[in-house]
Amino acid sequence: MARDYDPEIAWYICEAPGLLGEQSSHGSVVASIQAGGGFTIASSDGYHSAIIDRLHHVARARRCDKVWSRMSAYSRLILRGRYHARTVWPLATDTHLGTDLVGVALATAKDRTTLLQACLSAANKKSKVIIKTSREAALADVIRAHIEWQDIWRSMPPILSETQRRVDRFAQELGI
Repeated sequence: MARDYDPEIAWYICEAPGLLGEQSSHGSVVASIQAGGGFTIASSDGYHSAIIDRLHHVARARRCDKVWSRMSAYSRLILRGRYHARTVWPLATDTHLGTDLVGVALATAKDRTTLLQACLSAANKKSKVIIKTSREAALADVIRAHIEWQDIWRSMPPILSETQRRVDRFAQELGI
C-alpha cells in the first residue's frame, strides 16, 4: 500500500457520505418555494430496497468512524486536507504543491500568505525553497497520519461479516 494514499480513507471521506444517503435538499426546497407551496412524497416505492442497498456501507462507515475518532485531531486535519475533493485552489498552489498535497500544505503552513506568494513567484530561488520545504513537510505529515490510521485499523476486529448477516436477515424478512 502506498505510504500517502489509502483507498479506505478516500472512500470514507469522499464517497461514504453520498452512499449513506447524505444529500442536499436545497434544490427541492427552492423548487417548492418557487412553485408556491409545500411538497409531498407521492410514493415510497423503492425506498426499502434503497435502504437495504445502503446497509452494507453502514458497517464499513462505522468501522471508519471508530478509527477516525481514535485518531489525533492533527492527523484528521491532515487526512481531510489530503483527500478533500476540491477542484479550485488558490492560483498556482496546486501546480507547485501538487493536487495531493496542496490542501495539507495550506492547512499546516506556518505563514500561509508567504506560501501563497511563493507559489505565485515560483521561479524565484527563495520561493522554490519555500515550496520544496512545504511539500516535504506536507508529505511527512500525510505519511504519519496514514501510519496512525493503519495502526488503529489493524488493531480493530473485522465487523463486516456480522453486519452482512444482519443485512441478509433483514432483506429476507422484507422478502427482497
